[in-house]
Amino acid sequence: MKLILLLLTFISFQAQAFTELSSWNVCQGDNCKEVVAGDDLYIKHNFEMGEVNYSTEFDKSNLSCVDISDCWLFLGSVGDTAVVKLNGELIGNFDYFIHYQSLKLHIPLGLLKETNRIEVQVKDLNQTRFGLRSTDVGIGSYNEVTKRSIKDWLLRTGSPLISGFTLFVLLLGMIAVYGIYKNKKILPVIFLCGVSLFYLISFSEMPRAYLDPVYMSGPVHFILRLGVELCVVLVALRFYKLHSKIKFLEKLPYAYAVPMTLMLFAWVWGLRDYSFYKTIMLIVAPLVAGGGTCLVVLSYFYYDRQERKATFPLFLGLFVFQVYDLLVFWEVIPGAFTIKWYLPFMVMAFIWIYFRRRIFEIRTLKIDAIVGDEVRKLAHDLEAPIQNLVSLASTKDYDLISRNVKELESLTEQVLGKYHGASNVNQCQQGTLIATLSDIQKKFMDKIEISFDFSMEFDWYCADVVIFTRTFTNLISNSIKARASEVKIHGYYKNSFLTVDVTDNGKGISCKLQPYIFDKGITSNKSKGNGLGLSFIKEKFNELGFDIKLIKSSGGGTTFRMLLPLKEIVLIDDNALVRDTWIAMATKTGVQIRTFANSKDVDIEGFHKNTPFFVDHDLGHEDGLNVIRELLEFGFTNVILATGNSEVLNEFGKKISKEFPFYIKKSVF
Repeated sequence: MKLILLLLTFISFQAQAFTELSSWNVCQGDNCKEVVAGDDLYIKHNFEMGEVNYSTEFDKSNLSCVDISDCWLFLGSVGDTAVVKLNGELIGNFDYFIHYQSLKLHIPLGLLKETNRIEVQVKDLNQTRFGLRSTDVGIGSYNEVTKRSIKDWLLRTGSPLISGFTLFVLLLGMIAVYGIYKNKKILPVIFLCGVSLFYLISFSEMPRAYLDPVYMSGPVHFILRLGVELCVVLVALRFYKLHSKIKFLEKLPYAYAVPMTLMLFAWVWGLRDYSFYKTIMLIVAPLVAGGGTCLVVLSYFYYDRQERKATFPLFLGLFVFQVYDLLVFWEVIPGAFTIKWYLPFMVMAFIWIYFRRRIFEIRTLKIDAIVGDEVRKLAHDLEAPIQNLVSLASTKDYDLISRNVKELESLTEQVLGKYHGASNVNQCQQGTLIATLSDIQKKFMDKIEISFDFSMEFDWYCADVVIFTRTFTNLISNSIKARASEVKIHGYYKNSFLTVDVTDNGKGISCKLQPYIFDKGITSNKSKGNGLGLSFIKEKFNELGFDIKLIKSSGGGTTFRMLLPLKEIVLIDDNALVRDTWIAMATKTGVQIRTFANSKDVDIEGFHKNTPFFVDHDLGHEDGLNVIRELLEFGFTNVILATGNSEVLNEFGKKISKEFPFYIKKSVF
């Protein structure tokens, strides 16, 4: 109804000129100053929060409303209480002023003189813009005053109400979506909606009727404002991934935690000093633009060009509004806070991003269901050996032809599942990493220089040859596409991990692609790549309990790191002195170890299939080789014979001496 009335007053032909009363004399005791309506007396003129007296004079001849006998005084928002006098006569007394109410008072013509004096006594102990808050103060006709009153209501009351209702509807919808899909990416948006609702409510006088107004205007309101922006940052970090150049954004949430915690402790402590909370907020005010900054940077670096075309200018506009709010709060420019308007639009932008990506995921799942993810990955891996065979068809390099054929056989065996059924003692399911790398080195010897350096004994560690061959082949093939001339592979033990770094000297990966390089469909080779290689590797590594990550990538080259956990090892040895020695060495090197005198004491269900088992050859009443056979049959891949018998060493493939593994000791130094 007020919106309709506002429209009618705007088009009304009865509107008369409005006489502004901008210059006022304000006194607090003996302290008197000339101010402008809208000035914050506390911030700008160093008045104490409390009671002040405004006064100004005007001539009757300047009032056009006198001609139609319809004069009204418009003061807008003034404070918690206001007493208004005209020429010493009381014309308005507001014992409890509603923050969203705009004062408009009828002026009896009988009180008007040629020169008139208006006095306004204002009491305000906690609000921003202490005193006459509105810059639009003056005398005019009823239509003019009503127009300004509704405009003032719309800016200070209508926007929070409309935004709050919209956010409430969006909140219900998102909760329903989360209930259906259980997708955690939407949780920060739900939190943002909830915090934003409470923040908009904190603008009103309703909570001040039940809670201390100083606390509501200070710590509660300011903490919620920072909380809104913190939620925006969390949404941004949830929706976007960070590459190495912008990793610092991960620390941004801590910048909000410090002032929020400080104000919260002061509130709990009972500090009832509005100036304390206001000072903190003035200092950390740049954080109100933190969410917009984060979104602008992350949306610019997002790999999807179509989404970036929409989101980057949108978030850039959001950032401009946040900077505007910052300048308003700092009293640099006059105006009203825009956050009350843009909050629902920002949430709707996040919802659009969420559903757009969700639709893409569903489409990908449908394609995978039709084509078959394994088939697509197999086709990706078959491409290289087939192309090599085509190139070698006219040559007589039978060795290279044979190696490519063997790779094709390995890939087809993987699909048929032949290699899963084997269980033996001497044959590691696939072999060691060193043997795997030696084969790959020969395979690519005519295309790129490959060198590998392992500073410790990797020979005993069993690796899935199919998976690691595909991993190294994919990484090296990508290096060739990146015009690298060499690839260096370095293996070492650190922080309970067997670590393998693969480094090339190619042109690197685009910054925008780096955070998403392991996602399906992401490739730096737009012409030929399909984005399946690295996503497959990541998926398989996760299944095995391994990890692979991009460490760095620039114009000077790229480094990938594989992490093979070695957080725990198991020793089965009937010699107590050997067990105690291994325990001492493991403790010294930071490796967890569990020792057993015989296999019957081992609960094999409690160990990961990649856990290294070191088994003595002669266990007294048991044959160590039989124990190894049983462990291999249960699916353990790293089972090593630990013995001092040289004859057994010559007969057994995966074995070490009785001494604690040398590479682990060496890594300590």
